[in-house]
Amino acid sequence: MIDIKKIQKIGLLLNKSINESKLFDSIFNAISDSVEFGYATIFTLNDQNNLDPIYSKNDVVVDLASDFIIGNGSGIAGWVSDSDNAIIFPHFMNENPSRKFNSFVSIPLIIDGNRIGVLNLGHDKIDYFKEEDKENFNSIGGQIAIILDKFNLKKEIETKTIELNEALKELQETKEMLNQKEKFAILGKDAMAFNKEVNNPLSVIMGFSDLLLNKCKNGDIKPQILVEKLETIIDSAHKINTIIHHFE
Repeated sequence: MIDIKKIQKIGLLLNKSINESKLFDSIFNAISDSVEFGYATIFTLNDQNNLDPIYSKNDVVVDLASDFIIGNGSGIAGWVSDSDNAIIFPHFMNENPSRKFNSFVSIPLIIDGNRIGVLNLGHDKIDYFKEEDKENFNSIGGQIAIILDKFNLKKEIETKTIELNEALKELQETKEMLNQKEKFAILGKDAMAFNKEVNNPLSVIMGFSDLLLNKCKNGDIKPQILVEKLETIIDSAHKINTIIHHFE
């Protein structure tokens, strides 16, 4: 009898940061506490709803009739992916030197009525996997399906979190760029306004300064005119000083 309670400890792995390889190794180790096997392969359905072998123990893809397309994939795994129950081959009628196992079971991975993959196990001994253990194998498949579904959800959340952080970073950079452009736009408007405000008093200063300079050179400068023009120049200079302080 397979002790299904030992499978449940795999769920504790999801509380830790763990990569796929370590997770699958831990799944196989937990299964081996309940049922002995020499070879194992986990298949999952991809986006095209076809089976992909995603991890194997001892580098052997465990499957039968892999040359034939059945159901959602090739071989027995493709067949079982459309089934609700484990398929067990206690032994084989034919000899196949390339086959690494002599007893085989293919277990559908089902959660909430959704088939997400298949678990295949192989053993060296003939008649090691038995029909009487089918319900226990189905229970194992259910537990593994829960673990893989949670792990896939965790990966999806992590991916979405990374995408969200990247989007927030891009948004912040765009916001800073817009703020910078807004500052330049404001500076441009201020520069135009500053130029307009300063231009009039500056023209007065330059015009009267040039006038007084010519009169001084010609010796044709009257004290009263000098005082009047200098007062106008000083007044214009004060206006420019006021404008500068205003823009500061």
